[in-house]
Amino acid sequence: MRRQINQISLLLNILCIIYPILRIYYPNQIIEIIATITIPLTLLLNYFIVYLYNFKRLKAYKYPRIFLKTSIIGLLMIIAGNFLKGASYSSQIKQTWHIWSIIYIGYYSIFISAIYNNIKTLGYNKYFIKINNSKKNIIKNLISLIYILMIIAITIITYTKIYVSTIEMIIPELSITFAIITIPLGLLIYSTNPKSEINKKISVIFIIIFSILLTIPLIANLTNINKIDLKFSNTFGNQQNSKFRKVHFSFTDYLLGIKIPEIEIKKDITYYKDTKGYENNIELKFDAYIPKNKNKENPVIIRIHGGSWVGGNKGFYNMLQINKYFASQGYTVFDIQYGLTNTSIFSKNSEKIKNRTGNFTIDDMIKHIGYFTKYLEQNKQKYNADTSKVIISGGSSGGQLATAIALSYENEKYKNWYDQNIKIKGIIPLYPAYTIASKIGIEGEKELISPEKLINKNNIPILIYQGTKDTFVPEEIIKQFEKKYSENNKIMTIYFPYSGHANDIYFEGYYNQIFLYYMERFIQYSISK
Repeated sequence: MRRQINQISLLLNILCIIYPILRIYYPNQIIEIIATITIPLTLLLNYFIVYLYNFKRLKAYKYPRIFLKTSIIGLLMIIAGNFLKGASYSSQIKQTWHIWSIIYIGYYSIFISAIYNNIKTLGYNKYFIKINNSKKNIIKNLISLIYILMIIAITIITYTKIYVSTIEMIIPELSITFAIITIPLGLLIYSTNPKSEINKKISVIFIIIFSILLTIPLIANLTNINKIDLKFSNTFGNQQNSKFRKVHFSFTDYLLGIKIPEIEIKKDITYYKDTKGYENNIELKFDAYIPKNKNKENPVIIRIHGGSWVGGNKGFYNMLQINKYFASQGYTVFDIQYGLTNTSIFSKNSEKIKNRTGNFTIDDMIKHIGYFTKYLEQNKQKYNADTSKVIISGGSSGGQLATAIALSYENEKYKNWYDQNIKIKGIIPLYPAYTIASKIGIEGEKELISPEKLINKNNIPILIYQGTKDTFVPEEIIKQFEKKYSENNKIMTIYFPYSGHANDIYFEGYYNQIFLYYMERFIQYSISK
């Protein structure tokens, strides 16, 4: 029985090695679904074999520990590679081969080392070497303690509303990776002193408790999908398109990245420059992401970055992977800058950004984006842009600005700020910082800072992303806005369990994959109206 299970594991590991090749040359939805199920199950089976058939029965530690360490390093390489890919403008493999190499080397190292362990296990009588741990137990136990404390800290950040800045943005969306890493860490702790009953108990408790706790966020979001589907179809209908993602979450996309076809990108184009010193000599630029199809005008997505109105930028700081993805789906995407304030309580700790910082209010920032609408209408043919079909989107402070712009666009008080030939059809704010600007010392019209004051009976549809664990934008603010907006207009907020602020920063993460699924369907609904 022992050999048969090991042989099954060997076969599954070989299939996991073959899969990325099939994914590139023979993309198929059925194969994708099978791989999404097979890869995590194969990893779990590998760890089970290490524990039960190596550590428990064969008492061999050398080769299994090679696999355990390699699997941890490989998973971290995959995550690092996907983050690096998110910082690259290019979607061409020729230009980003070094980044893709990190991802695939990490992936293959996991399963090749697993196969190596399978082979050694099958021939254990001849090859296995038991390691003497007596001399270095103190150091190894200290390292084990550090590992345990690290996983505990990650779990606390995932489940609490303790503000930990950038760390909060990264950890919750990667909790499933840390859940997997917890298992080989626990087994490594076990192998430091296998004769110790305390070590065995600590290892088992560590693996069971923390791997389950760190898996719950993914499970909670996946089990919530049926409820979201029903609400979305009731609000915006059942949108269909062959280009849409077929599944809400793909584990293979999570590991190996979401493939984005080649597009055209134009960077650092100036749309406004203050040459007279009226606005602190600011110079505002944008990037354009243009589909390869040159024969028709494309619907437009305007993306506004976050940064608490004092920082942030286009490009990497504004999820450029999202921009590339939607350009590859047939939209012309504009990722734009605007003036940043030096009056906020956050301004003291923020780095002054050359040619963009000044004594700006929310009104000024919205006027700056209004300058872009005038530029766009005058130059739309350069970018194959259909300005009668525009979606505006942004995260955090960018979400607040996007909402304020869309709701004030045809308001008599503000309409001269914008080019009225541009027609905004939908709003996609992500964790929008409504009402917060005035609380941190930024001035402006109250109805622009709190866009709910601009709501009327004829507003355009809105789709909002909001985490239930957001420490910067409390969900109560979003619920209040949603309640008022829904009285006469179409709106839906997707509340993501355990998501904090900006937990879509990992493009391949489960929060972003799920929201992407609904986002592209919402856009089609909006531009078709």
